Amino acid sequence: MKLSGTYRRRLQTIVGEVFSYAQLPSVNLIPVEKQNPVYSKTLRMMLGKSESAIAMKARNLGALAYESVPEFVRDLVEEAERREDEGFPATAHLAILFAILTNSRLGNVIGSKIAEKKNHGLLWSQVDFENKLWTIPAMHMKQHRNGNHVVPLSSCALRVLEAMRDSATPRDEVFSRKDGRNVSTSTVGIVIGQLNQRRIERNLPPFTDRSQSLSLGQQIIPTVHGIARSSFRSWVGENSFRDKNGSLMDGDTKRAAAELNLHHLIASTKVEAAYLRSPYLDQRRILSESWGRYCFLLIDPDKYFPLPKDEKRDPKRPFRIARDGLARIWKNNSSSTAETDQRKIFKRLLGKLGFGRNE
Repeated sequence: MKLSGTYRRRLQTIVGEVFSYAQLPSVNLIPVEKQNPVYSKTLRMMLGKSESAIAMKARNLGALAYESVPEFVRDLVEEAERREDEGFPATAHLAILFAILTNSRLGNVIGSKIAEKKNHGLLWSQVDFENKLWTIPAMHMKQHRNGNHVVPLSSCALRVLEAMRDSATPRDEVFSRKDGRNVSTSTVGIVIGQLNQRRIERNLPPFTDRSQSLSLGQQIIPTVHGIARSSFRSWVGENSFRDKNGSLMDGDTKRAAAELNLHHLIASTKVEAAYLRSPYLDQRRILSESWGRYCFLLIDPDKYFPLPKDEKRDPKRPFRIARDGLARIWKNNSSSTAETDQRKIFKRLLGKLGFGRNE
């Protein structure tokens, strides 16, 4: 029986602990001077390297050639639409899309635990819809010494947030599921695997990191981190952009804006960092907006993420949607005694949501 790398590693650990216990002076079943056979060089040679150990030789997380990003986004959005049509949530799909559009680390979108400090991911309270900004606290960033990370939100990223607001749960976490939990990283990996499986079923090549796959001699699957950040950085380096005055953005400005979008330092020395104060926010907006349009190159955003007609967003819109749903149930009830009681309950719920009968 052939064991996968994960199970092989677990089995080695368990058996190794058994032998280590047998070597304890109080047990004294195996002489202490004898080497633990589980960790012997001979056994390692017999087992060979696991797939995960080979994959760890990759210096970078798997990414996509930036030319393949629009195709990936198209497949991701279409898969999300298919799931919703079948009655399943597509929260993980939208979280992946939002991370790609904002060049964010996945943990800042769906949550993670950094240095024993709980990061709940993207919160509604962190989003400034009026100024189209998302502010991530420094303590939740990998390079927390670089300060808070202010992310300019492109129109495409705002469309994703609008889609999440329409299906919002009462929690502050944006990408939380209906059961109250956030999307997990394992779910994100499953989504990418499903996208590749569907491509194989259609006789299309799966999404892979072609560069690393060739250098390592095995298939490296792209990660959200790699697509959102490495693919974006390569795309910026290969393209030209114009500022809001129509002038061509120079190379230094373009590099600084791209690095700041990734929350990287752009100063080479501490002295330079002390005098560098420009946040390059306007230039970063241009890059983010252009990147969003490029990601949606093969699909129409209006088809999948239509914007509301009113320009000014209603902050109570999620509650208004819940109110309308309750009102529909109330209206469809008949006038029997039991159902009249239900109507009273619905009426009280509407009141608790902060809406009067005339609103």
